[in-house]
Amino acid sequence: MKVIYHIFISVAVFFITAQTSYAQDARAEATLNHHSIRIGEQCTLKLNLYYYEGMEKRKVQWPLIGDSLTPFIEVLKRDTLSVKLVDQASVLYEEKNSYLITCFDSGMWIIPAQRFIVDTDTVYTEPLELYVNTVPVDTTKPIKDIAGIFDVPPAPVYNPQYKYLWWWLALAVLGLAAVVLIIYLRRKKKKQAEEPVPVNIGHAPLPHELLLKRLHELAVSKPWQNGDVHAHYLELSGLMRSWVVERFHIPAHEMTTWQVIHRLRRAPDSGNKISELEHVLKTADLVKFGKLVPESYISEKCIEHSIAFVESTAFTTVFLPQPNMFNATNSPS
Repeated sequence: MKVIYHIFISVAVFFITAQTSYAQDARAEATLNHHSIRIGEQCTLKLNLYYYEGMEKRKVQWPLIGDSLTPFIEVLKRDTLSVKLVDQASVLYEEKNSYLITCFDSGMWIIPAQRFIVDTDTVYTEPLELYVNTVPVDTTKPIKDIAGIFDVPPAPVYNPQYKYLWWWLALAVLGLAAVVLIIYLRRKKKKQAEEPVPVNIGHAPLPHELLLKRLHELAVSKPWQNGDVHAHYLELSGLMRSWVVERFHIPAHEMTTWQVIHRLRRAPDSGNKISELEHVLKTADLVKFGKLVPESYISEKCIEHSIAFVESTAFTTVFLPQPNMFNATNSPS
């Protein structure tokens, strides 16, 4: 009976701990750079949200802050929302934003708690106190009179003979600029016509051809079946991120998977296979950081998705036919 009792207690403690950790997987913070200001001065309110992310992207809803936080505290400016991966091992993200605020009424004012919604969880920041002080007045000095009235100087005398002078000067400047522009464009066009146009004659493989060749080699050799799962996905992730750098000039090696996919969706000519690439990179992340060992068919699918993405975003190049070097010698005289 004692053994059953101890097992029951251990299971209960496990579930309570799991629920507590799940409820605390998101937290919000609010800070002020100055808790005491004078009337009309400005200070910065910073909001930070921390949450963990699993296989699926979490839906985050920020508080709706308009032109004011309270009837007495006004919002002058807000920065752009920033999203950063703080810890890759636990997939901890941080979202932060800053608000420039001010107040024109003296007293102690409460900045209310701000509500954040992460999926179905709701978290709040702590309320903050903002002290607004008046400007001290030296009552020992006498009150000064209001400044007297100043005479306005007379307007400049208008001379009708210079009425159209500025128009003629403006036309002369525009005409000179047009002449210079025409000369520049003609010289540039002539220079471009004289320069030889680089043409790919097909003897050197393009970057996507080299990458497709390596991907087909991986599809044939299937290194994941020989126990090299981690090394295989490390190479596959490196190949695809290098292709994103080569093709779209996005620093994929320095970014998280979510950041790479977000930039690709906004990039021109990114094709319609971004979801396939997202599946490949997320699977590679789980293998590298989560020690996942995927099934064989998943590894085959990752190779197929990689090939499909590269083919949909391949470079388009015009190839000229190579001349037959034997025509001149073999032709009849």
